Amino acid sequence: MSIFCTFFLQVVLLSSIFFSAPNLANANMVDANIMDTKEEKNAAAENYSPQNSSSQNASFQLTIKDAEEAVSKALQEAGVGENISASLTSSRAAVLYYHHRPLSVQLKTIKFDKTANNWSANILILDNDEVLSAIPASGRYEFMELIPVIKKRIKHGEIINAEDIEMRSFVKRSLPKEVLRNRADLENHTPKRLISPLRPIRKEEIQMPDLIHKGDLVKIFYKNNNIEISTQGEAMEDGEMGKTIRVKNIASNKTVRGIVTGEKEVAVGEIAVGGVANGETKNTPMEEDKNKTNKEKYSINELMNDANNKEQK
Repeated sequence: MSIFCTFFLQVVLLSSIFFSAPNLANANMVDANIMDTKEEKNAAAENYSPQNSSSQNASFQLTIKDAEEAVSKALQEAGVGENISASLTSSRAAVLYYHHRPLSVQLKTIKFDKTANNWSANILILDNDEVLSAIPASGRYEFMELIPVIKKRIKHGEIINAEDIEMRSFVKRSLPKEVLRNRADLENHTPKRLISPLRPIRKEEIQMPDLIHKGDLVKIFYKNNNIEISTQGEAMEDGEMGKTIRVKNIASNKTVRGIVTGEKEVAVGEIAVGGVANGETKNTPMEEDKNKTNKEKYSINELMNDANNKEQK
């Protein structure tokens, strides 16, 4: 009976060595040496000590997060990639090891599969040079990318400032195609709709701030090399720089379409052809609106008549 109990106890202790969850830690060092021989592997297991201080008496602990950070660093140093995030799949315990003194970690026999994005390693938990635990661990890794996000909810009309932005890492393969990747892409813009914080933002979700708001009195003008005509109008919708909007000519009560060129300024005719938004050449708004009602078409003659009437007065 005593022989059986002794054998059973040895099996339990060995299982705690080889099936205990992975691990790295509040480590003072991460030494990604390669240990290839069976002798080295066996030595690591034999040096394992099951003496694990209770959580009540321990001042130091090794968490899964500590372990994942150490493995990530080791994979980067092994040439897997520059921005790697490793996860442990062989353990669910939040804390892997408690101890009454500072801990350090060494990784041995770290291996990885670039096709499956898997890794495995032997993890040694050390108190100075003493091996406290030797744990075989495995998991997955992902390539990460730093992306600008906003820190708080921001709604349409509110300007995104530099202090509203921070950089966060996200799994690269999961990012949307049109995601914004630079801080400058967000600064001094406003959301088209409410944007929630701490998530990737797509290009289509933001715009330049509106320079004109619905109901604003605006200057409608036509300009070419030889002539400039202007009159007063009322904006029928909001518009940022370069956007085509509808404005009502107050003198004629007709609605025309023009491009926002500045604060409370709308250009019609030739000045609107140059593509204010991106410097691209476009057809005139009159050409684009051939199938629209007369009320929505430009009328340069009306602007000229307005100007003449003002001079006569």
